[in-house]
Amino acid sequence: MSSKSRKRKKKKLMRKIKKIQKHHRKISLVVTLLAIISFFSFVGTFAWFTSEDDVSNKFEGGKLAAEITEVFIPNNEWEPGEKTTKEVKIANTGTVPAFVRVSLYEFILNFKVDVTDQTGNGNLATASEAKKPGVDRDDTGTWQPAADGDGTFKQGNKFYIADKSWVSDPEARTGMYEYQKERKTAPQKFISLNFPDHIKTAVDPNATGDYWLYSNGYFYYSRPLKPGEKSNEVLSSLTLSDAIPNKYKGSLYKLKVYMDAHDATEPIFSEWRLNQNDPAYQLLKPQLK
Repeated sequence: MSSKSRKRKKKKLMRKIKKIQKHHRKISLVVTLLAIISFFSFVGTFAWFTSEDDVSNKFEGGKLAAEITEVFIPNNEWEPGEKTTKEVKIANTGTVPAFVRVSLYEFILNFKVDVTDQTGNGNLATASEAKKPGVDRDDTGTWQPAADGDGTFKQGNKFYIADKSWVSDPEARTGMYEYQKERKTAPQKFISLNFPDHIKTAVDPNATGDYWLYSNGYFYYSRPLKPGEKSNEVLSSLTLSDAIPNKYKGSLYKLKVYMDAHDATEPIFSEWRLNQNDPAYQLLKPQLK
């Protein structure tokens, strides 16, 4: 190999190394976690809960890690007018202080109602066999296609027919729950998310305790959580209205709770897309390293 060829290969290798180093400097110190609260009804409403909360990033010899914790009282027959306890908190399970924020996304799928008996009792229509695209109750990505194509959901030995879906898109950040906004459309208006008193919509320099600041779809904790600390609750419970019509009987409902954690450094603003006019920016800026 000639001297010139060796030099060209060496330069090419150095460019690759620099590119890799530059890429690693850009890795954000962020943790994103997901918990799913699900409610399903036939006659009553059945509920279950799962969480994925062991994601963590290591840096500077420390560990940025947090998880969603809960006090959840399962309600196997969530009937109209009843409240289901669901206290959501965030725990810092790492070794460094962490800012945290939470966002909420709702998903609803209802099924066709049998109107042939003309009694208005809201009994669900059934198919004689399964029809694709089918409904996977744990995968909200199947709900819209099933509703569009009259797909079925199997419960026991019956096949219920999907009718209409209302879905959010957490990846695109669309459909986020909006705190204190009046819910005028059905079926969302029949489901109430109940929050504690320490939720604010503006920075409160006179606050005597910790609080959550709501801004543009996110709930931000008022200060960084220390290692081993747990936040105040951000959500307390859910209530199914006693005015909900029979046509929503048996609907599938999911509330997805997303949590982001970040170390107390300047990149938090670009990572969380916050500008100087955002209340969250004003809350976090004075507390950075």
